[in-house]
Amino acid sequence: MLVYHQVEKFITANRLFLPTARLLVAVSGGADSLCLVDCLVHTGYEIEIAHFDHQLRPESGREADYVRDVAVSFRCEFHLGYGGDYGLSPTCASLEAAARAARYRFLADAAHTSACAVLVTGHHADDQVETILLHLIRGAGLEGLGGMRPVKPLREIFPFPWSGELQLARPLLNLSRHQLVSHCKLRGLIPQEDASNFDQRFLRNRVRHELLPKLEEINPGFRAALLRTGEIMRSVDSYLDSEVDQQWHEIVSEEADGYWIAREPFKVLPEPIQNLLAKKLLEDVSGGVEIGYSAIQRLQAALLGDERTPVSLPGDLVCRCLGQRCRIAPASQPLQVEALPAFDGNQPRAIAVPGLTALSRDWEIEAQTIEIGETSLEDLIDGCGDHTIVLDADLIDRDLMVRVRRSGDRFQPFGMQGSMRLSDFFINEHVPEQARSTWPLLTCGENIVWVAGERAGEFGRLSEKSRKALVLRLLHSGGASR
Repeated sequence: MLVYHQVEKFITANRLFLPTARLLVAVSGGADSLCLVDCLVHTGYEIEIAHFDHQLRPESGREADYVRDVAVSFRCEFHLGYGGDYGLSPTCASLEAAARAARYRFLADAAHTSACAVLVTGHHADDQVETILLHLIRGAGLEGLGGMRPVKPLREIFPFPWSGELQLARPLLNLSRHQLVSHCKLRGLIPQEDASNFDQRFLRNRVRHELLPKLEEINPGFRAALLRTGEIMRSVDSYLDSEVDQQWHEIVSEEADGYWIAREPFKVLPEPIQNLLAKKLLEDVSGGVEIGYSAIQRLQAALLGDERTPVSLPGDLVCRCLGQRCRIAPASQPLQVEALPAFDGNQPRAIAVPGLTALSRDWEIEAQTIEIGETSLEDLIDGCGDHTIVLDADLIDRDLMVRVRRSGDRFQPFGMQGSMRLSDFFINEHVPEQARSTWPLLTCGENIVWVAGERAGEFGRLSEKSRKALVLRLLHSGGASR
């Protein structure tokens, strides 16, 4: 039975591409890609054909010549690429992965050269079953268990500049290998059989020829059942992706020195969204390095916890938490001091109570007093954080000032029995050295009551006897807490 109508219906239902789109079709010479070319040409799409000769088998040259002849017979432009030295790297740790990356890079380059906006491949339903099983064997989340998507930006698979804005479309995902072979027979198309498809060194081939037959002995409808499972997983994953995208725009900012994440909004997200957001952060920043679940967990823990020690991540990345924000960037990328709290005055400056006091062009302190009878002590304490502290207003009986550090400064952090050198505190809290000389310190007399944006001091702490609270907030320009 010919499958023209089914392919066209699938393209329309999944909005793979417009009828006017210019397509580059990846053709291996097998039944899947021959059927794909025939269907697209029959339906009237403008296509060009590309073939990548991996040069890993003696017969690969003959297969390349065959695909060239196919392009001629269909009157299509033909692009041929060759494999070479598949140097392994952290992003391609196996020959199979390296060869796949080389193939897709060639296809992307050919698509860009020929002004094709969509790369089309012949992946079919049997490939989908194998892919989901492989992901299950290796361990996967919703995305992996959903298998291949009908259409997807190539950069989400290969996050490299060469992917550009190219879309990857798979119009045959609802058709079985048997249907494609039958179509080729009816149309007089002669597929080329790739001998490597039977090479048991490759895990996919062992899944195809050993595991799947055994599973079908247990459940003859196993393939259909697994495809339904994949469809459900893709639906749930798409919903979660939309939630992650929304939160990304609200709590993540890409700046000159890396990606910055607002910690408090992150902490209140549902755990699955936290997990997926951490995964997306690592994938975006790492530039293609394979991300394991343990790395996602480490980043998630860093964003949730109070630990300020930098956390090492794959791809030579480091997560460093500073105040209410955490930065993820390559270890070699310097931190921009402009992103950190600063006081630009040469002399101490009085803090207006109540009111706003400018610290620098980008930072200010907001102060207000609250009768504790109007707000419970617990609510006041719950509202504290790196950028908000609450003191006993009656204990701050002298002028509250802001200044920068002085030689010999000592600081008693909240909850600590004794004091410590301020320089040691800066080191322990991983405050960047270049920011220490301008870091704002709020003082009352000789006491440092707050290293702004870091830790409150022991002096002036609230107690059950406190009657009036002094609330101090460190604000970024425009009054938005940073």
